[in-house]
Amino acid sequence: MKNTKFNYIDILKQQLETRCTKNSSYSLRAFARDLDFNPSRLSEVLNHKKGISISAATELAGKLGLNRQEKEFFILSARAQHARRQKDKIEASKSLNEKLLPQKNVKQLEQKEIEQAYNWYHTAILELTELKDCPHTVEWFAKKLKLKKVIVKNALERLEKLGWLSLENGVYKSTFTESETTFDVPSIAIRKYHEEVLKKAEMSLTMDDIKEREFLNMTLAFSLDQMKEAKDAIRSFQKDFAEKFYPKEKERDSVYQLSVQLFRLDSKLENEEL
Repeated sequence: MKNTKFNYIDILKQQLETRCTKNSSYSLRAFARDLDFNPSRLSEVLNHKKGISISAATELAGKLGLNRQEKEFFILSARAQHARRQKDKIEASKSLNEKLLPQKNVKQLEQKEIEQAYNWYHTAILELTELKDCPHTVEWFAKKLKLKKVIVKNALERLEKLGWLSLENGVYKSTFTESETTFDVPSIAIRKYHEEVLKKAEMSLTMDDIKEREFLNMTLAFSLDQMKEAKDAIRSFQKDFAEKFYPKEKERDSVYQLSVQLFRLDSKLENEEL
């Protein structure tokens, strides 16, 4: 199982690499400290010299900030390699492979792509193609999004050129099931996209029936040194939400936008220490 498509050791290595990239002074010892794990034992695990118990895998999965599905895969991978009984190893390996088969095709969007298709309606068009009653016509897309036909026509052409959308026998089909951008990297295009989405949210707040929308807000005193942890929690929630409400086998009849904002309300005072 060492070469499986989803290996808990690879996840540990990726986490360590990510943290070292963000902090040049971060080390294996610091990683072990954050995971409450013996440094020498962690080194042996990363080098495939030692395994971990299922209970240890469960604890590590929780401390790594993984979402529910990633935690499940992490633990299954450990079971498939290190369970005491061969039967348990086989069952875990089979379960892991079965769960990996229907995994979504997630595309990492390049900056140059985002700059060409940052408008909110590009992603909306991709989702509209998934609806059960979609006739795949410019007129229908324009009517559904309340846009001029020329805007939709140009957007469809742009999506095809970017390779995000394909047209076969009069049917548009997205080339990926989910997409994501880089995190915590300044981008004018991404900022413009968020600005457009916020404007759409403001319109929904005024125009849409309360039964067809949900707006929640919470104001809280907050410690800035928890920002990274807060961001990880929000991103994990987003993945779990998509897993539950965006199943491939479910028939869809509408397109929604999920937005979660966490931003500072007060102002940093001069000479204020954080």
